[in-house]
Amino acid sequence: SLGLYRKRPRDAYGALWYLQSQPFVRGDRIGVIGWSQGGGVTLLSIPRQSLGRPANLPQGDFRAAVAFYPGSCNDDRLPAGWTSTIPLLILQGAEDVWTPLRPCRAFVEGAVARGSPIEMQVYPGAYHAFDAPNLPRRELPNYVTRAGIVPIIGTDTAAREDAFARVPAFLARYLGN
Repeated sequence: SLGLYRKRPRDAYGALWYLQSQPFVRGDRIGVIGWSQGGGVTLLSIPRQSLGRPANLPQGDFRAAVAFYPGSCNDDRLPAGWTSTIPLLILQGAEDVWTPLRPCRAFVEGAVARGSPIEMQVYPGAYHAFDAPNLPRRELPNYVTRAGIVPIIGTDTAAREDAFARVPAFLARYLGN
């Protein structure tokens, strides 16, 4: 349900709090990554208007965030005036009909105009789950959306290879020493 989904940012910050308490973790160098609905949870977690951030974190906030084809990447589904100081990388397939590009791109443009540090990589021809290994393109009629859209998933080798290089490079910029 949407209510449960909107409570999940508390889980992200619970994980951050836990990791920051571990002696073997650099608590000031933790990132968050989410795929699909988890990408939407990332977008609900990291803004100034976070739905889950505790008042004080022992070693600061997440240092970077990555969202693969995030759900709720849409001005209508996120807090009005969404802004974040946490660097965010969004990876999106241009042909994704489950988490579509157009509302996500409009959201990103607005957030960037408000000063949010967001990089967006769009992969032409790629569908939802483009980074999955060896996933033939297929339709998922059991998951038809409220708008009547039948989701399509499938590996896109070029997008997958780019993401496997781009994400570690992005994280290294913010989590490295």
